[in-house]
Amino acid sequence: MKLNVGTAQSVFNLGSEEQYLAWESWHHHVGKALGKSINHAVGRKLGEVMVHVDIDKDRKLKADIVSCSDQVVADACLQAVRSLDGDPILQFPAETKRDQVSFNLTFKKAMFMLPRDTFIKDDFERMTKE
Repeated sequence: MKLNVGTAQSVFNLGSEEQYLAWESWHHHVGKALGKSINHAVGRKLGEVMVHVDIDKDRKLKADIVSCSDQVVADACLQAVRSLDGDPILQFPAETKRDQVSFNLTFKKAMFMLPRDTFIKDDFERMTKE
């Protein structure tokens, strides 16, 4: 099921007994923080890097390089991502039952390329009634 919720509301009801927690806002804030940290660390260097990121409910962040076009850029990206380990921005939504979130982050910087922020938009957690 694909849901698009363009609201600030994080928990919503679909008119039945099921409720869902929308993670879009969390992904947006974390993606912005990661992008800012990476852009600062990389500076004017060009390249493409894919980093696999694991974040747990205790705000512990682990990151590993999946692929890269330039090792210097990759090292700067990895250091920038890991610098957010324990940061309050990584705090999960209060209602979640998740223990961990994993995703791949792609950094791409080339000549004549406009910067853009991308983040996961279709992440919904089914909330169980107790």
